[in-house]
Amino acid sequence: MDFFETEEARRATTGAIADSLRYFLEPSEFAELRILNTSRGVVSGYFSDLETMAAAAAEWDGKGNVCMTMNPVSSDALGPAPNGLSEFAKQTTRDVEIARRRFLLLDFDPVRPSGVPANTSEHDAALQRARRCKDQLSDQGWPEPILADSGNGAHLLYRVDFANEPSSLSINRRVLQALARIHNDENVHLDEATANPARLTRVYGTMNVKGEASPERPHRRSEILSAPEELTTVPPDLIRQVASAHEQVLQVGSAPGFGVPNAADWLARNGVNVADKKVREDGTCVYVLERCPWNPDHTDRSAHVTQLANGALAAGCHHNSCQQYGWRELKDLFAPNNEACQRKPTMISAADLLDLKLPPMQWVVPAMIPVGLTVLAGKPKTGKSFLALQFALAVTCGAAGFHAGVERGSALLLAWEDGQRRLQERIRGMLNDHASSVNGLASLNILEQAPRLGSGLEDEIQGWLDGAFDARLIVLDTLTFARPSEERAKRAYDQDYEMMSSLKRIADTNQLAIVVLHHLRKQESADDIDAISGTLAIAGAADSILILRREAKKSRATLALRGRDIEESEVHMDWQAGGWSVVERDALELSDERQDIIEALSNGPSNPASLAKVLGLSQSSIRQLLQSMCRDGQVAKTGRGIYAVIDHDHIKAQTSGQPVIDAGITQSVISPDGDSLAVTHCVESGVTRDRDHVNGIPIVRNLQP
Repeated sequence: MDFFETEEARRATTGAIADSLRYFLEPSEFAELRILNTSRGVVSGYFSDLETMAAAAAEWDGKGNVCMTMNPVSSDALGPAPNGLSEFAKQTTRDVEIARRRFLLLDFDPVRPSGVPANTSEHDAALQRARRCKDQLSDQGWPEPILADSGNGAHLLYRVDFANEPSSLSINRRVLQALARIHNDENVHLDEATANPARLTRVYGTMNVKGEASPERPHRRSEILSAPEELTTVPPDLIRQVASAHEQVLQVGSAPGFGVPNAADWLARNGVNVADKKVREDGTCVYVLERCPWNPDHTDRSAHVTQLANGALAAGCHHNSCQQYGWRELKDLFAPNNEACQRKPTMISAADLLDLKLPPMQWVVPAMIPVGLTVLAGKPKTGKSFLALQFALAVTCGAAGFHAGVERGSALLLAWEDGQRRLQERIRGMLNDHASSVNGLASLNILEQAPRLGSGLEDEIQGWLDGAFDARLIVLDTLTFARPSEERAKRAYDQDYEMMSSLKRIADTNQLAIVVLHHLRKQESADDIDAISGTLAIAGAADSILILRREAKKSRATLALRGRDIEESEVHMDWQAGGWSVVERDALELSDERQDIIEALSNGPSNPASLAKVLGLSQSSIRQLLQSMCRDGQVAKTGRGIYAVIDHDHIKAQTSGQPVIDAGITQSVISPDGDSLAVTHCVESGVTRDRDHVNGIPIVRNLQP
């Protein structure tokens, strides 16, 4: 049966549809027209001709829910016959097939029984809520949007201009989450699931036939209520401002109290009076405040603090003048060190400085990760990501091999390269498949496909910090994905230093560790700092450097640590099925290369160039091995570029102050301070060995048969 009673009604509907389509369909671009809930299954087609698309939509008006993609579709997604419809369509537009983001959709839906249209009061409530949101955004400088009646609720469609990439998906989600926490209540909800690029909107001018209609709950025709003649694009800075001003931490803990304060306790502790408390069905608690903390004149119960069931916190005031305030600003308002960031320059004498009792060096992972900015560098596929994940698990769970002396807290892992499946497998492997019984996993937050620095990453981190009151560690895997867009007018060194300094400020301000994963140069270098890829600013701005070295197909690795305020050291590790484990120095086995060096030095002290010729290795490799062996106490540097084997028997005697008895000929006594040592000759199994003492270390001078 034809839905239209007259041809005139058909033309009027087609004209109304065409008028609405002009906002969405631009010349030479395509949109998908999709009709849902029809007797012919899903009906779909791609259109670039506005009049043809309007006529097709009018043909199906009332026979199903007529929708369209609000963002233009890539030509790769088009079927063999564009500007036409296919019934029982199996394939429709995917997110990756959207050419560019053109619209931000705010969909206000009234809360009502499932499967039925809205009644008049519910419908009006959604329209009123959309208008209030529109007015608040206009006060912040947002341009005029499309205000539409969806038939059951209300739509606001703002013109935007973003590439279809993960960063734009992230900011869309954050805006929706932020606005939902302001405008959601028991009567109206803002749909937070409209962020994906291939999201459909209603073709305005068509009937909304969703649900079973009744006289009290009728089907209604969708329509555009107001719109400017030409839409103005929302400036990206205004969009980010809304996201960052109201952004709340996501999934910071399974319950209040682990990394997140209990809202009631926090309000009482800070003397904030609560006028009313509302508990929703989903466990959300809304604390209505007697007075606005940002404007004491607001005493109309417009200010609130909200705590979700998962512990996440939100705050705000419904007055337009307070729309820039959220939980972050409320927390800062009552922070005990609120004036610390505004300290004036101070001068102190060296004498007074020496009298100061300063706190000791703080470690997040003892002997490995200090508080501050750390660069963890290594060649690809050496296990950097595994090691960083283990650090995070050690902080949050006291697990994964590095938990001795680790102060528990929250950690954030920014994972650009590893997907959920890979991370899941790694965590299970590190926890030996006992993840369900490990406490603290809810305090390890993993953020995938975060934006770059300067494009929203700082906001993502700050949003997490706002709720993670026991934040201890942030891991960026890897620096390449966090690096801001290149500024051609600036030197590479200056850009790298600004990038690293911005991360260091976050670490210093919040007294936590930020570990940035990075790569080493392909070309070998004798100095660890020179080995780091990029300009020297990357290492120069960091507080400490970790260099992970592991030979291909070998399980043993070394982690060299250098820093401003820490002693240079080296940790030996062994690769096992679940990740890395620390190898005690006594358990170290000499590699073939180290054994060769010791054997060569047993003939007398030598330098890297001579050893390289004897052993057939490069000078840089020999130099790195010798440096490692010095740190391990296997050889000693006796002069400029000269190395010798250490005599450990005499070291043991040196530490005890007892006589050393050499088999066969003589004996000598080494004092505990090592100041005196005579040359000693001995015979052991037919071998003559000369010993001497250089810089307090007994060494082997020569070895003769």
